[in-house]
Amino acid sequence: RVLPTGPVSADAEIITSLFLDPGFENTGIEAVLLDAAIVELTRRGDSAVEAFGLALDCTTEDVAALEEEHAEIYRNGREIGLISELALRSAGFEVAEPHPVLARLRLELPPAQGLLAAEDVEKLLAGVTAPVT
Repeated sequence: RVLPTGPVSADAEIITSLFLDPGFENTGIEAVLLDAAIVELTRRGDSAVEAFGLALDCTTEDVAALEEEHAEIYRNGREIGLISELALRSAGFEVAEPHPVLARLRLELPPAQGLLAAEDVEKLLAGVTAPVT
């Protein structure tokens, strides 16, 4: 399947997905995982990273206007691990190719904004508890 804002730029690496166990969404883990990927890509000397951002606040009209294959990707976005556009923006990514529900975002490396400090990561992780099953 092809995402509507693809392909990724030739000079960029891509973060394709981010899977979280149920109950861990919106805990800050997304930021920790994205920062870890950004640190590794920077350490390797990559010049940029891109990802497809899932707009969680889009309207039913936005989804209805999509081609069916893109609407299906949107409907299954969380299940297939697409990262929310908000999480990507919070990590410093900027829109490279706009789209109402599946924008492509880009971050130049090394990032201009600071990443989470080790003590910030520890505070985030200390507040996370395993979901009750």
